Amino acid sequence: MTSEKIALVTVTSDDFVPGTLTMIDSFRATNPWFNGDVIVIHRSLDPHSISVFETFDPCLIHRPISQKLEQVLKQIAVHARWGSGKEIQFASIETIAIPGYDRIIFCDSDLLFLDSIHEIVAVDAPLVASGDGAFYRGNYRRLSDYREVEGHSPEPTAQSIGNTFNSGMMIVDTDQVTTADYDGLMEALDPERWVNDITGHTDQMLFNIHFAGRQHLVSPSYNFLLSHNALIKKATGLSVETAKVLHFTGSRKPWLPFETLSAPGMDPEFFTSLSEWRRVYGELCNRCLLANGHVR
Repeated sequence: MTSEKIALVTVTSDDFVPGTLTMIDSFRATNPWFNGDVIVIHRSLDPHSISVFETFDPCLIHRPISQKLEQVLKQIAVHARWGSGKEIQFASIETIAIPGYDRIIFCDSDLLFLDSIHEIVAVDAPLVASGDGAFYRGNYRRLSDYREVEGHSPEPTAQSIGNTFNSGMMIVDTDQVTTADYDGLMEALDPERWVNDITGHTDQMLFNIHFAGRQHLVSPSYNFLLSHNALIKKATGLSVETAKVLHFTGSRKPWLPFETLSAPGMDPEFFTSLSEWRRVYGELCNRCLLANGHVR
């Protein structure tokens, strides 16, 4: 794997910039073996956001989404029952259209790396990921509408898929994932599909359906879904203390004002994770300020 060319890829928007910076910084800090490119896919970033990224790392590669995808996203924003804004999540599809790399590590911008993922990067599979909520519940997903089906359901298995995964971190082997896969995902991105969708899933639905049977699932430690903390512990015996990668799934993002995060019923592990994220982000901000002469 040492001779392979590997890229770290993420998708961002103006309201996710703090998360993107922290994800990249924590990845580099915990994965010193990585010396590849970091690519940030975006739809249309504000000049201030671009400036922030350039201050953080002038070598970051900015990759606007394709015009083809842009046109589709505009249509989805009109048709989808969940309204506009969420469609940027489909930009992750562009990951497998990026040429010139042997493997691509795709990461959502709301991840925090606590330890190295080196041991799973070389897994021989088209796509490597960790399970989603349905997987940890022992359930399936219906192909027609991606709704969850109980594991003991009599519904024919040909109508559903198992071993479903969270698309927040995926490792793609570009020898086994080709432009035909990109074309297939783009074809599935039919704006009409989202008119009656009630699952709320976006790119994750498409990746799971398209790569069904070709995915390799690894431990939840590599993508620990904080919104499913209790579920993961019940299903696997693993707790947040074992996590190599924390994923702030759901609407509670760690860069939001604290009062929006302290909702009733949230477990203590979330606040421990939140504290760690803010520590990493604080140190990152201080380094950037020092590097640019803004702190004496």
